[in-house]
Amino acid sequence: NEQCTQLYQSVVRKTVRAMNLVVIHTNAGMASALCVWVDRLSFPGVAGTLAGDDTVLLITDSEEHACAVMDKLPDL
Repeated sequence: NEQCTQLYQSVVRKTVRAMNLVVIHTNAGMASALCVWVDRLSFPGVAGTLAGDDTVLLITDSEEHACAVMDKLPDL
C-alpha cells in the first residue's frame, strides 16, 4: 500500500536490531500510529509490539524473525 510506504518513510528515523528485538525510532508522537500499522502487517514470529512516543519495540521469537522484519520493513 502506497500510503503505508509513505507513512513509514516519513516518520522512521532509524531501525536497530538487538538479538530478537527490533527497535524503530520515529519522529516524536508517531510511534503509536506506526505500531498499529506494523501490527496489521502480521509478520511471522512477532510475539508483540510496544509503542512509546518516538520508539516502537517489536519482540520476535527468534533472531531469524527479527532479521526478516528488518529486511522487509523498508520495502513495505
